[in-house]
Amino acid sequence: MISKPTLLGLLLLNGLLAAIATTAWIMLPRSYESNFVLAVPQASGALNTSFGNVNQDQEQSGFTPQVDPRMLQKQILLSDAVLAKLKAPVSTDQLRSAIKVKPEEMSNILLVKVTDRTAEGVHGRAEKLIAAYRSRIGELRQSDYQERQGLFGKLLGNAATELEQAEVNLARFKSQSGLVANDEQTKTTLEAIGALIKVQEETHASAREAQARAQTLGTRIGMTPAQAVSSLRLTNYPPYVTARSQLDEIERSLSEARALYTDENPRVKDLLNRRLQLQSLVQGRINEAAAQGADGSLDATRMDLIGKMIAAEAEGEAMDEGAANIQSRIDALETKMRDLGPAQVELVRYQRRFLVAEVTFNALTSQAQQARLDMFVRYPNVQVIDGPSTPSEPSFPRLPLIAGGAIGAGLLASLALLLRARSLDPPLFETDLPSLDAQILAQIPELQPPPPVHFFMLAALLRPELKVLLVTSSTAGEGKSLITAHLASALGQWGRRILVIDADFSKEFTIPVVPLFDLPDHMERPEVPVEQVRARNLSELRNLVKQNRNLYDLILVDTGPLQLTADAVSILKVVPDVLFVMRRGYVSKPLAQSSLRFLRQVNANLVGCVLNGARDLTANGRESYRRYQTRSKLPV
Repeated sequence: MISKPTLLGLLLLNGLLAAIATTAWIMLPRSYESNFVLAVPQASGALNTSFGNVNQDQEQSGFTPQVDPRMLQKQILLSDAVLAKLKAPVSTDQLRSAIKVKPEEMSNILLVKVTDRTAEGVHGRAEKLIAAYRSRIGELRQSDYQERQGLFGKLLGNAATELEQAEVNLARFKSQSGLVANDEQTKTTLEAIGALIKVQEETHASAREAQARAQTLGTRIGMTPAQAVSSLRLTNYPPYVTARSQLDEIERSLSEARALYTDENPRVKDLLNRRLQLQSLVQGRINEAAAQGADGSLDATRMDLIGKMIAAEAEGEAMDEGAANIQSRIDALETKMRDLGPAQVELVRYQRRFLVAEVTFNALTSQAQQARLDMFVRYPNVQVIDGPSTPSEPSFPRLPLIAGGAIGAGLLASLALLLRARSLDPPLFETDLPSLDAQILAQIPELQPPPPVHFFMLAALLRPELKVLLVTSSTAGEGKSLITAHLASALGQWGRRILVIDADFSKEFTIPVVPLFDLPDHMERPEVPVEQVRARNLSELRNLVKQNRNLYDLILVDTGPLQLTADAVSILKVVPDVLFVMRRGYVSKPLAQSSLRFLRQVNANLVGCVLNGARDLTANGRESYRRYQTRSKLPV
């Protein structure tokens, strides 16, 4: 049974939660979502710019390791430069929190979600974001191109001038000296010198390119290569020294091999592969030294740039040393050529200058063309697969979510309140009967209709000398009147004259007592001599009991609950014999104990107790008996 205070508390609590949920639904600002999908080309690149607060001025050069291009595009999307183009009335941090970018697993897809207060506003914001993002990509691409053009433009102009002058000088010398071709020996020597010069200049070009890389990286980190080597203590790191020595030796061997063979020669290919492996080994040793030497003052990006600068400086030095070795061989061949005549030597020098200028110009031209192509690799054209969607309903607040939360909170709070009330006022169960210290005459199962056998058992347990019996309970709803009616019907089936007096003075009507169950067909059906009258007050009850005491075998007095009315307390002076009814799981154990304690205190004669709503322990046996009667073709 739920008490009125508990029921009132449940109603108030759930009403409050419903009011809070309704207020939240009405008052909370609406938020709408617009989604679009970007496809990022699977190409690595580097960003030569700052992303503002998103990446805290993180910079990458074209010589840094490959990174996930989707993360770079995410950083561009959320950068201050892009968000500022949206011209939103909020700060960039607030705008950034309203934009979510999520790379999809195992694909080149970026999922972008934009939120705003209105459906039209969020769609417009998404469109502006795409336009600002594309504009920023174009700006970064142009800036990168201009920076690289500035780096190579001057060098390329000087190289073109030198090539043109070398060509003019060579033509003029040939015209003046009359030397157009040499004999076979001269030709062979010149070819060897030319091959060495070509390899030497290619080596010089690679060395200058490596030094340019080192200089660019040094400018960015504010440190010279010598300072970087000192900071990482590479001169005292044996694995690096060993790898560096091996790389220098391979460079020398490669220079000599290239002077004699083409790049398709197996020996040259082998040396090129070994050089690539040793370059990776040197880079690894630098990274090891950087990791061991990091003292917390350098972040991972700066240490990586330092390592790249040292590697570029080492590569340039190795190339210069290789070029110096080639120069030694060139000098030897030139000495040999002196025997061929001063004019031929002079021709060789003019040809060498022309070859130097040609190789330098070609190398710089190739690098400039590559830089122009690389800007599209670093800043690719990102495709919009699905355009911004226009939402029809707000993403927040969601009515089902608020309603579900309110219902869930109400259920949990109600359960907690009920458990609290139950812990303070636990209901009565079969296990509590021994602690009542009262005789239990019958346990009536909570079935409709109740099995007649239990009422016959209750009737059989009543003492024959009883003339008047008061039937009461602790509180309303325990089945007191139902037990009285069925008990009267059971006694009437036995042919006893029964009078039922309705002594609940607070009621305005009387529930008639009728035969509530039937006997089996094979039993005789006697007339049920059960009569019922109503007593409106204690004086009328006293007169009814006195007048009918000797006219009936038993008078059953149905009165009100002990704990709710004063009728039962007053009637105890007229009818001392009491049958106490308790309903399982309905009446609280403390309330039943209090009622029984009161009956003992007023010296009432407690005939026994009836537990209403008990578990039906005979159900299986009764069903088995019915099946047995059916098989035996006997009436049930």
